[in-house]
Amino acid sequence: MKVKAPGWLLLITNLPGQNQTLRMRVWRALKAAGAGLLRDGVYVLPYSSASRKIFDEQAFEIRAGAGIAHILALASDSTEQHNTLAALFDRTAEYQELNARLDTCKRDLAKLTELDARRRLAQISRDVAATMAMDFFPGQSLGQVQSTLGDVEAVLNARFSPNEP
Repeated sequence: MKVKAPGWLLLITNLPGQNQTLRMRVWRALKAAGAGLLRDGVYVLPYSSASRKIFDEQAFEIRAGAGIAHILALASDSTEQHNTLAALFDRTAEYQELNARLDTCKRDLAKLTELDARRRLAQISRDVAATMAMDFFPGQSLGQVQSTLGDVEAVLNARFSPNEP
């Protein structure tokens, strides 16, 4: 019998109901890592050593708070199952929101001071980087936001540093 390589990691949790601080801390950490939520207390990430480390850290926190945590490796048994799990990581909406912010920033450049313009673009750039860090299945939306970011940077530099290469 041939065993498929694991494609996914699952974190199955059971947190004590009275410890809302732990519940929020774990939820925020998993959300920041880009984990997909299968159902209450069941999270998924594509299989990797980085994903394993994230789940190990959260499992340690959960167990230290008197909760239960299990980490399981899972191989998709069909293309349909793989696609269903991968859909949990669709970042299109986040990239659309970032594109909208970039478009607004570009329109506002004429009204902003250089410092304000660079601060605003730096914040959006950090948000783009954070979204990219948890985009396990990058697609067309990533390319669009990167292109828009480059356009806004070019407009900003043309306005505030017109004679620099």
